[in-house]
Amino acid sequence: MTYPILYEANEIDFFSLGLGPIKTATEAFVTEERNGTFIFEAKVLVDDEIYPLLQENRIIKADSSPTLTDQRFRIKRIVPNHDGQAKIYAEHVSYLSQELPMKPEVFISGNASAALNAWKLAILDNNPFIVDSDIDTSNKTNWRIDKVENPRQALGGVEGSILDVWGGEYRFDNYHISLLKKRGTTANTILAYGRNITDFEQERNIMTTYTTIYPYAIYTDDDENEQIVTIDGYVVDCENINEYPNRNVLPVDFSNKFEHDEVPTKVKLKQLAQDYIKDNDIGIPKTSIKVSFLDLAQTADYADIATLETVELCDDVRVYYEKLGVDTTAKVIKTKWNVLRDAYDEIEIGEKRTTLSSIINDTQTSIKEIGNQMDSAITAANGKNMIFHGLFGKNGEGEPTATRVGDMWYKPSGEDIEFYIWDGTVWTFIMSTAKFDEIANKVSEVESDTKRAVEKANNIQINVNHLVSDISAMNRDISTISFKASEAYSKVRSVEGKTVSIEKSVDGLKGRITTVETTSTSTTKKLNELEITVDGQKQTLATMQTTANSALSKANVLQTTVDGVTQTLASVEQWQNNFQVGGRNWVSESESPKFRPYQGASITHSIVQVPEWNAKNAVRHVVTGGTGTICGTLPGNIITYVKNNTSYVHSIYVKNNGDKRIRFSNNLGKTDYVEPGQSKRISLVAKHLENLAAMQFVLYRSTNADSLDFTVWRAQIEEGNQLTDWSPAPEDKAQTTKVNEIETTVDGVKTTVTSVKTTADSALSKATQTETTVSGLKTTISSVQTTANSALTKATQLETTANVIRQTVTEIQGNITDITNKFPNPNFKKQDPKPAVEGTGIHIVYDSQGMTINNNGGATRNRAYWGSPPLSLEIGKTYNIKMYVNVGVNSGRKPIEVGTSDGENFTFSLPNTNPGWIYGTIKLTRWTGLSFWLPPATTIKIRQLYIYEANTNITSSQITQLSDTINLKVSKNDVVNQINISNESILIAGNKIHITGQTSIDNGVIKTAQIADLSVSTAKIANAAITDAKIAFVDAAKITTGYLSAQRIQARSITADKLAVNAIQVGFNNYSQNLKIDPYTLSFFNKNQLSGKLTSEGMEFWHGTRKIGRIGENSKIGNETIRGIAMNLDHEGDYISWSYRKAQNDSAFTSMLMLDPRGKFSGKAGIHMDADVHMIKVKPGIPSAREFLRFGVVNYNNTFYSALLNDSGKSGVMFGSGYLYLLHNNVVLPVEDIRNIVRALKGLGTLQLPTSIRTSGQGSGTVASFKTVRL
Repeated sequence: MTYPILYEANEIDFFSLGLGPIKTATEAFVTEERNGTFIFEAKVLVDDEIYPLLQENRIIKADSSPTLTDQRFRIKRIVPNHDGQAKIYAEHVSYLSQELPMKPEVFISGNASAALNAWKLAILDNNPFIVDSDIDTSNKTNWRIDKVENPRQALGGVEGSILDVWGGEYRFDNYHISLLKKRGTTANTILAYGRNITDFEQERNIMTTYTTIYPYAIYTDDDENEQIVTIDGYVVDCENINEYPNRNVLPVDFSNKFEHDEVPTKVKLKQLAQDYIKDNDIGIPKTSIKVSFLDLAQTADYADIATLETVELCDDVRVYYEKLGVDTTAKVIKTKWNVLRDAYDEIEIGEKRTTLSSIINDTQTSIKEIGNQMDSAITAANGKNMIFHGLFGKNGEGEPTATRVGDMWYKPSGEDIEFYIWDGTVWTFIMSTAKFDEIANKVSEVESDTKRAVEKANNIQINVNHLVSDISAMNRDISTISFKASEAYSKVRSVEGKTVSIEKSVDGLKGRITTVETTSTSTTKKLNELEITVDGQKQTLATMQTTANSALSKANVLQTTVDGVTQTLASVEQWQNNFQVGGRNWVSESESPKFRPYQGASITHSIVQVPEWNAKNAVRHVVTGGTGTICGTLPGNIITYVKNNTSYVHSIYVKNNGDKRIRFSNNLGKTDYVEPGQSKRISLVAKHLENLAAMQFVLYRSTNADSLDFTVWRAQIEEGNQLTDWSPAPEDKAQTTKVNEIETTVDGVKTTVTSVKTTADSALSKATQTETTVSGLKTTISSVQTTANSALTKATQLETTANVIRQTVTEIQGNITDITNKFPNPNFKKQDPKPAVEGTGIHIVYDSQGMTINNNGGATRNRAYWGSPPLSLEIGKTYNIKMYVNVGVNSGRKPIEVGTSDGENFTFSLPNTNPGWIYGTIKLTRWTGLSFWLPPATTIKIRQLYIYEANTNITSSQITQLSDTINLKVSKNDVVNQINISNESILIAGNKIHITGQTSIDNGVIKTAQIADLSVSTAKIANAAITDAKIAFVDAAKITTGYLSAQRIQARSITADKLAVNAIQVGFNNYSQNLKIDPYTLSFFNKNQLSGKLTSEGMEFWHGTRKIGRIGENSKIGNETIRGIAMNLDHEGDYISWSYRKAQNDSAFTSMLMLDPRGKFSGKAGIHMDADVHMIKVKPGIPSAREFLRFGVVNYNNTFYSALLNDSGKSGVMFGSGYLYLLHNNVVLPVEDIRNIVRALKGLGTLQLPTSIRTSGQGSGTVASFKTVRL
């Protein structure tokens, strides 16, 4: 027999006995699995001096096989039991690799020995590991901390591990780790029934046995469309397909077996499928055999050939069991070594496996299946809520027992399934699959609406193009107006000249009139001449009227065009707001959302893929720097288009790539946390109130020094209180960016054109007035000059206004022109000059898809850059960079910096070779060249590049002054504020109007509709302003708050008929949250959870919906006259305890007596007493006569034994774990000794025992009488 040996946790000398052998171990086993578990398990007696030395992290040394001896195991768990033994669980010291940290990203290439050495160097702490391998195959892999969390995972068990890539079998010899092509050998022994097999169990399982592979590959063509490639006939069968009644097909995606630019072919795809069938034993049932056998190598009969009978882990061993028809050779995949017996207790063997690839493939398949079930399992995955399926109770008429609010129940109902959720009191019906047909119809309607919406979006795009043409036409119309205004001006100048002639003629006329009597003939002639002159002037003014009419016509046409544009844009906006499924998403560009930095933080964005979300355009955020815990917001501009007192749902997909906890808020008081490595969809529901901040996503970190790394996708803010599937914002469903720009421009032009039309109207009116005045010139010639001057002023104003229009439109055109790509030519081949390179080994190659920068400069970080020309960037300005790029095979996750020398730049990396969009912002501080800095051995392909100047705004202001109108206007984007003063009214328009100082309204009227609800407060009503005369009567319905004094309530006026049914019950229940009353029950609640009831039968105890038991009056079944008080434990209750609180501040009660009928509390079913037990019976009338027994303990040979003793404690019965003892006057008599004496005497035959001895006379001292005893 060999005992395991105990050592200190920091022991380095394992050739000594350390703290001593564990001799009280009743069992000890070492279990090792091929490329898997390696643990030590034992049971030891608690009543032993070695037991207190058994502590966590101390080391136990034991053998694990005939050849793998002196293995060390570190204690991880100690579990003492009531039977006097403790279970010990310890892990092999090689598990240290599971606890050590490693570098966040490691790249490995070479043979397996090189991989293991690189693995050792990647561990951050000093470590004692020694590694080697005999596998010469050259491969490569890389690990990142979010996929490979610790060094042991890097050894094996995850995709990309050393075992996954290089294959082989591990041998762990303490800290010596070897990866071998074949750890075991072909064993010489045979396991056979009748020879050494003591127990045999075989499992042959075809539940997961596939017969056929369905190979396929997916790639993206040049038009960015996904294509699926399959083979002729679609599937490939295994060799023994005829042994199965039907195919069992396994689809396998081989997309990752093709390079990024390689188009999958049918020939290679079929070869991959054939290799997969061979490598993974497709078509062969999984067979597992568990064998308990006699280790003949440990017996005396086989001592000379012990080595031939030895079996080790990973050996190929033959198993022969004729009765069951088993005759196979298989690999030992698990061993259980009995340390105390120095022999195997059992081994498991199975069909040969080459690597863990089949396990990894099965795991990937399981992950996909889990993903399909995620929607129904996510709630239960919190470890709290339960999910129930099926019918419950007698005849299916009962209900499941819920454990907490939120439990779910899927209840069959005929061919349908009903869904219920526990609300804390009852199972609330949510929905039924009977509604699915209706839902399907709704879905069809949505699909039809979507198709129509797409067509409408396309039409909108066409309309946008028309709008652009309309703007150009408007510019031409404005130019025409300017030209016509010039003509009008010329005509007015002509009128002015004519007016001078008229004035001279009038002066001459005055002189002639004084001599009219003598020169009447001459006067008549002059008057005729004057009339002719006036008629000519009238004709000139008629021409001016025609010109003004033309200008007015143009203005009307222009106004119609503007109205049409505005109407079209209004239709677009209305359609956008109406097109939605569920609530409207208020986050624009929400599919790839980008948080804006806050409080000085810096955020780098990059487009990445997240397979678990099926997302190809998620946005990775890396947050650094800043001065506060709030470091980001989304959207950047706070949403204000919300309704007060309305609920909104914030949702977003988040994956925490870093090691810091991240908190997200909806800025309305609701938050959620995402732990490191966690991936989930956040959902925050809150009501927007008038005094709360506007809604947005707010990003928090624990401290302002924390750097965050996380990925987000599909943000959504929608009205309502239920989470729905993500949908884009309406403005993202069609190309509306250009529409918004056009609408802004048109709004600015529209107001100006209105002024043009007004001016043209005024010009026409004045010209008409001039014509009328000239017609009356014969009687009032002097008014011609005044009218002509007015016409001249109006024409001048018309010309000035037209020039203002032209200037405003020119400025808008300039601003629109500024929003352009600063990158000169997207065709990289045709750029002149082309970018330059700086450093050794970096070069640029051009093709039809873009340009490739390759840095092979050894260990040097080099750059490629564009100077000026061809770029025209300016120092001090900020630019947004947008580019479509991908990296080379070995360039994944390498940091690439974009920006200018000494400037504010950004850095990005891509996880793989798939192309994606990258976004970032740079600021020029010293140099104007745009540079790309590449780490060593890095390749990047730039397919598209865009550079936009940031913060480009279109702002305009205008002052228009006419004789009867003054207009002041400031417009920016879609906000227009203006004051318009005319001879008819004054208009003040704006988003916000603030009037300070004392304000008076003469003869003003405030209509009732203009006073907001509840806006007339007591401060606005003068004292004693409301008198009796103002109050006709008070309706009882108007008294809703306050109190009526007793003087106002007539005595005995509140009678039973004045109270509503159950009024007292309702009032009481509304008053208290902990007590509820009904006609039969008084219920007690603890935080809305039922805890007890007082009924006519007694006091009931509850835990929510779970009835624990009751105390009350009861009777004997079959005899109602026998009555008593009963304490009953219900079937859902677990135990009854009589306990007390030892000290005033103790948080728990100490049990003295417990009824544990199912052993749920203590592990043993029965009655448990945790105190001295005294059994006393006093005989009445007999002084000092009593029967007194008690339970206690007795120390015997330094071991305490349970005992049943008399009052003195000197006599009784003692109980050991396997032996019985008698206590007689403080002397212990082992029953085993008595048993041995009895066994020795048994069978001796007849004995004669002396009963008396002669004491005198002859024969004195001899036996006088005896007793015959037969043994």
